Amino acid sequence: MGLAALPAVRYQDANFRYKNVWLPTQSGEWAHRWMPTGMPRLNSRIKNAIAFVYQTDPGSGKPTAVGTASIIGFPRIDSTNHWRAYRHAYAVTCRHVVEDGANLIRINIQNGESRFIDCDPLEWVFHDDADLAAIDITASLCGDDDVAVLPFEWLSSQTYISDRQIDIGEDGFLLGLFAEEPGSRRNIIAARFGNLSILSSEEAPLLRSNGIRLSAHVFDMRLRTGFSGSPVFIYRTP
Repeated sequence: MGLAALPAVRYQDANFRYKNVWLPTQSGEWAHRWMPTGMPRLNSRIKNAIAFVYQTDPGSGKPTAVGTASIIGFPRIDSTNHWRAYRHAYAVTCRHVVEDGANLIRINIQNGESRFIDCDPLEWVFHDDADLAAIDITASLCGDDDVAVLPFEWLSSQTYISDRQIDIGEDGFLLGLFAEEPGSRRNIIAARFGNLSILSSEEAPLLRSNGIRLSAHVFDMRLRTGFSGSPVFIYRTP
């Protein structure tokens, strides 16, 4: 299997509600303008970039949902060094989810159902220090799958954060698995909302459960079991 190109999530997929307000013009007069406001409405393309991670119960042999995976897309670069379509898809989740026995990834398909992708434990790649794991699922995808990818350039670098003056208090949300009800026929994506509490700093690394100190961003957000591996988005009303 495999796809010639993968649909990518776009900024336009986060649609803001609009409100008619009075605003001053350059001439000093006042005029009505439709302005985006509040939390953006998220369409299915963003949700299609989320997959659920399962492990097979050794007793019953049934799959159990244990975490979330983000589907990150990388483009093919041609001989002229120009980007073409997104042709490589990686499922990215937390390392502890995989090490706890996860061996399946469930994605939605276009007929309203879902299907599993078997994951060879040896194909996962782990970060040396961070709680991070990734696996290439490109060859496992086909045209019947209801999936999209999050462009890799959306991943926030220190340069991106600095250029856009991202700081504490920013609004944000994450998408992932509500473990108590993952959906019987297809993945039912849940959202959580909160604010950026701490920006990653090399001067103040956080102590992780594995005993390693690592700088990390911190969001003030209520979480439940199953959201491990969920992508976190920052949004601003334009």
